[in-house]
Amino acid sequence: VISLPVAGAKLKTSTPVVSGTGTSATGDVAKVTLEFWKGTDTSGAAFRTVSNIDVTAGAWSHTAAALTDGTWTVKATQVDDVGNSFTSTGRTFLIDTGFPTVSISSKPATAIKETTASFTFSTADPDPDGAGVEVASGVASVKCQLDALEYVDCTTTASYGTDEFPLAQGLHTFRVKVTDTSGNQTVEPYTFNVDTQVPAATIESNRGARTKQRTATFTVTATDPDPDLVAEPASDGPATPSGVATVECKLDDDAFVACTAGAASTWTVTYGSDLAPLTETAHTMTTRVTDTAGNVYTRTYDFTVDVTAPTVSTFALQAGSDSGRLNSDRLTNAASLVYDLTFSESVTGIDSPGSTDFQIKGTSTATGCVIGTPSASTYTFGGAAVTVSLTSCSEGTVTLQAKAGAF
Repeated sequence: VISLPVAGAKLKTSTPVVSGTGTSATGDVAKVTLEFWKGTDTSGAAFRTVSNIDVTAGAWSHTAAALTDGTWTVKATQVDDVGNSFTSTGRTFLIDTGFPTVSISSKPATAIKETTASFTFSTADPDPDGAGVEVASGVASVKCQLDALEYVDCTTTASYGTDEFPLAQGLHTFRVKVTDTSGNQTVEPYTFNVDTQVPAATIESNRGARTKQRTATFTVTATDPDPDLVAEPASDGPATPSGVATVECKLDDDAFVACTAGAASTWTVTYGSDLAPLTETAHTMTTRVTDTAGNVYTRTYDFTVDVTAPTVSTFALQAGSDSGRLNSDRLTNAASLVYDLTFSESVTGIDSPGSTDFQIKGTSTATGCVIGTPSASTYTFGGAAVTVSLTSCSEGTVTLQAKAGAF
């Protein structure tokens, strides 16, 4: 009588143990013969015959040589010393050493800025012969796990993270574990990175905020900082930046285009050329940095191209320096005179000694005049008014004028 394998057993080993009971009574041969057939039909010749298996204390056992995957039937036969035999009924079992399969068809990207993740997958237990003739033992269970959490039953989908309990920053590993009825098991992992931290960037230029040059080159330094750590739920790895994916640049309202990669973490772009110089106006250079997770950071650099020299709009004696009957008659008995100047645009650099930018016109008859230093407190970048004084003038006419090309 065959005890193992039990009828209909599904085994993941190709060398199953076949055991049972026999008799060693007087007149019986204490040996058992096993016959193996592939499939359930035992009418033809056996695929394999194994003789002389000892019966000891009423029991016998045999570890079969390797059997191919599929359905098998085994019978046990014992004879007595005069040739009478007893053959057990066939015992059918399935050998299935093949592993089930998992296919994850829908999953997040390897780096994401979202704090939720969903998966869709399918499982199967392929036929041993791949042709459908032999039938596998079939999928017994499907379980899912995220990171170090417990495996839980699932079917074809799994989702993790909510608004209330978002996924932690950092690496996460999702696993699908499928087991077939024979006990073969497959675990399919997928690792992804949650990164909600936007990248960072700085912009440097070979031009200042105002320039008379018609070209400008910019250097962008872009990095992706480490994401902030979040305590719950635990992730499978440390918070890890996903890395800078693209650095784009544009001038004013133009479309973004890729900047030119340079040394480590730097990108460059140049605007304007001899054939197509920058226009004389205010400009804005914008860079857009995107990391692999999809986080975006933009930064701007404002500058103005000004190739037109400033002109003097007004140059007049202050009313307090004109002591004549009329404030506009340009007659005075004061030895110190104060002039006001206004310019067509913002000016700088007029706080040097007055003789640098101003002079007494040669036709003047007054002598001894000293040109004072323009008052720095009366103008700044962005202002257009300047005050300059004359002192120690003798009687006579005097004309103060700006030197050619001074401004």
